[in-house]
Amino acid sequence: MLGFVARRLLHLLPVLLAVSLLTFLIASLLPGDLAYVILGDQATPDKVEALRHDMGLDQPIWWRYLGWLGHVLQGDFGRSFRTGQTVLQAVAERLPVSFELMILAELIGLAIGVPLAIACAARSGGAFDRFMTGTAFGMLSVPTFLSAILLIYLFAVELRLLPATGYMPFTEDPAGNLRFFVLPALTLALAEWPGIMRVLRSDMIATLQEDYIALAKAKGLKPSRILFVHALKPSSLTLVTITGINIGAPDRRRPDRRDGLRAAGNRPASGRRDLHPRPTSSCRARCCWSP
Repeated sequence: MLGFVARRLLHLLPVLLAVSLLTFLIASLLPGDLAYVILGDQATPDKVEALRHDMGLDQPIWWRYLGWLGHVLQGDFGRSFRTGQTVLQAVAERLPVSFELMILAELIGLAIGVPLAIACAARSGGAFDRFMTGTAFGMLSVPTFLSAILLIYLFAVELRLLPATGYMPFTEDPAGNLRFFVLPALTLALAEWPGIMRVLRSDMIATLQEDYIALAKAKGLKPSRILFVHALKPSSLTLVTITGINIGAPDRRRPDRRDGLRAAGNRPASGRRDLHPRPTSSCRARCCWSP
């Protein structure tokens, strides 16, 4: 087992190196000059040239990449030119927020999708199955930012039950923390449960047609025991895989997911671009790079 993990990690290193190189090249070849962006209205040719020299932007791309890579291997990812905060500090500060949001959204999605999938598989082809299948297809076509706006309007503006923005640490007020997370977590879950339901429904329908299920029915087992004990477990392999992918990439599942997070709350999560500040440096060997 350890050898397998070690081999997979060794295979991961070239991938990470290639991704970092391509991302660095794309960021470096983008139009515009970061020195002008940092200086803003105070930008003059002399100041721009001095800042470019100080940040190493006047160096060749390959030299800047090697300098950045060397500092990364030492655990130094640079600093944000906006706040002066190190990248590691920014990620560590926001990682608990992203982790909690990820867990809550996935739990809500599973709580909605799994029971519906079981109910649809138990009565495959029925009116309820057709209705929920059509609803799932419809929900998959709804942009996440639109769901977030509708939820804010309903629960925060009209009913005034939940806050639209803000954040409360769990250690200070657990109940208040959950209240602030309901809308963003529900926004993500509304985009998750249709896929969960469709995958589990299809697998359970196939499982219910197996011979051992027919044998269990012939033995007189209760339908609930057949569904939850004999059919659900073998049908959950794909569901576990999908859940792991969703947890590992909470912000990449839908192209509009970040807009939904912005609309559902103003506390940033670590998947958002503005929380990966562009690290800069005061030495020429290092470069400005936005991951």
